[in-house]
Order: sequence, then structure tokens, then C-alpha cells
Amino acid sequence: MKQIATITVIGEDKTGVVARVTGFLFEQGANIEGLEEQVTRKDFSMTIQASWKQKAWHPERVRTGLEELASGLGMEIRMQCVEAHRRQRFALLVTKESHVAEAMLAGCRSGRLKAEPAVVISNRPELEGLAKKNKLPFVKVDWIDRAQAEKQTLELLAKHEVDFVVL
Repeated sequence: MKQIATITVIGEDKTGVVARVTGFLFEQGANIEGLEEQVTRKDFSMTIQASWKQKAWHPERVRTGLEELASGLGMEIRMQCVEAHRRQRFALLVTKESHVAEAMLAGCRSGRLKAEPAVVISNRPELEGLAKKNKLPFVKVDWIDRAQAEKQTLELLAKHEVDFVVL
């Protein structure tokens, strides 16, 4: 059995962030199973799915090391542990088109998609009814001020303990 963690890195873009974080994880015995990274207007974000064999898993050592790395990089780094057989929670980020959200929710209901919807987040009100029909919280986030909207969305993802996002 393996231990899985999702690690998020957010901050101002700078050279070497990916190498430093992945290098640290390698030193801690992690296997990187997935990595997404992007830079938007000098803002850097990265999400890593990492796993450890049970005997190599030392969560406090990893957490402490990530905190030190965050301080040294001047970035925010968070680690969320995931139970290997737990259905991961996801957020649906939608606008006014319903077909993708409906397909995702139908897949969850039928058991074809082994994940649990946690929240629907939108910049428009059109899909609030779909969220309510599926007994999901619906939050409208205005994107007039992009920085504020991104901050609010990240707070919502943390509040609802989301493991991944579907756009």
C-alpha cells in the first residue's frame, strides 16, 4: 500500500522552482505520479501528485521540509494527504454550458467515475439549479478582479477539501 499526497505551490514565478520542489521530493523517496505547472502574468502555480511506499513515508519530515522550501522560495506550498482508496473530491468550474458538468455528475452517480463532487464554482448563475439538483454547494465568483477571484477560488477549494478541479 502506498501513501499519496497532493502538493500545491503558488507564488511569483522564478527560475528553479520545479527543480527544487521535485528534487526535494526525490530526496524524500517520493514518486511523482502527476505534475501540472503554469505561469500566468508572472504568477506561478504547480500541482504535484506524489506517492511513497509505506516504509518511506515520513509526513512530518516532508511537511517540515516543504515549509522550509516555501520560506526559501518566498512561495506558498501546501501538502494534502490522500487515502489511497478514498474517492477523491473534485470541484466543477463551470460557466453557462451544462454538458460537461452533467456528464461528470452522471458518471459519479453511475459509479463509472470513482470520484466525489464537492462544489460547483462559476462566474455565471446559469448552473446553480444543476448544482442544487445534485445537492452540491454552488458559489458564484465574479471575475472582474482576477486576483481577487483566484484568491476566493483557492479558498473555496481548501474549504471544500478538493483534491482536483474539472474545468
